[in-house]
Amino acid sequence: ALARQWLRSLDAAARSEKTIRAYRADLAAVGEALADALERTFGEAGPLSVLEAQDLDRRSLELAFGSYRSAGRAATTLIRARSTWSGFCNWLIDEELLAGTTPVKHLAAVRRPQRVPKSLDRDALVSLAGAARHYTAGRNPWPELDAALFAVLIGGGLRSAEVVGLSVGSLRHSPTSIARLIVRGKRGNERAVPLPPEHTADIERYLRARAVELGEPVPGDPLFVTKDERALTVDRLRQRVLGWYRAAGVEPPAEALIHGLRHTYATLLLEEGARIEVVQDLLGHADISTTRIYGRVTDAAMAEAAMLNPTRKR
Repeated sequence: ALARQWLRSLDAAARSEKTIRAYRADLAAVGEALADALERTFGEAGPLSVLEAQDLDRRSLELAFGSYRSAGRAATTLIRARSTWSGFCNWLIDEELLAGTTPVKHLAAVRRPQRVPKSLDRDALVSLAGAARHYTAGRNPWPELDAALFAVLIGGGLRSAEVVGLSVGSLRHSPTSIARLIVRGKRGNERAVPLPPEHTADIERYLRARAVELGEPVPGDPLFVTKDERALTVDRLRQRVLGWYRAAGVEPPAEALIHGLRHTYATLLLEEGARIEVVQDLLGHADISTTRIYGRVTDAAMAEAAMLNPTRKR
């Protein structure tokens, strides 16, 4: 009865029907393990019918989740079940039906599996580059814009939000070094990303075409705009990048359409010998462990390095 009340309160808080079903399944599945741990027999009413709020103590939940975990369930399923029971226990405490703090906090945390980033192989990247630089699809084709967008995505490894957040003044030239993009990343952190001359030239070509089309911009204007003079949004950027993939005949990554180019940027740098600490700074990663994920993609480079070990010489 308490579980039903909690689920109704979530429904009132505009949770989706799919989410409520998932929570209900988590309550039942872990509840069954809890009933077994407490040696309670239940019938058609289900395992929760033979449990009381007072049964939710640290030891009982540890036994229940230990049994639930041992069934070989995916990490994401275990994480969600833990979250479900944490929410339920917190609600019981708020309703003064369970004393103290939530016993769920004592359960061992489950690590979410790290996904190895998917990057484009070099042939696919060449095809995509050609498609971007000569892209003429859509209602207002602007090849110079697409070439400049490709330049910052693959030449600078920027996130989609970082791309649309650039201003005209973000491109900084230097008399002694290559140009840099001043990028505002996550949590407002700013970094300077060096941009190779070829990619800088693509941006400058777009700016010249823009000046002819829309008038000379000022440094504070958005760097990327469409021909209707609207600042580029993440959705519009995504549409253009998807168009590149289709024009190139390259299968786009299912879950990382734009981020896939960032993955490719990082992977290529590591394969060419860039130090991981340097790549971390270029990507704007706060923690180097995030950057290390890209190292797993470069198995061939690691094997080649291993073959350079001087102790092989006998």
